[in-house]
Amino acid sequence: MELYLEAFEGVGALDRVEGFCSRFGQQFYGLSVSSRKVRYVKQPWIVPLEYRFGDSVLQPLRAGEEVLWRKVE
Repeated sequence: MELYLEAFEGVGALDRVEGFCSRFGQQFYGLSVSSRKVRYVKQPWIVPLEYRFGDSVLQPLRAGEEVLWRKVE
């Protein structure tokens, strides 16, 4: 999600993120749209080099790089 926010911001379309991520797909497939809200803030952070997933270790996209948006917990 954070990478979508960077991409949409880069083309001046932050106002379209919610529809793209939360409504258009559900409406197209006839699914109900969730009323749950998630907040993000523009606060840079560094993506971890790896995440543990069960017995595996995953390397995330942009590992070790700065991302400009962060989910508010």
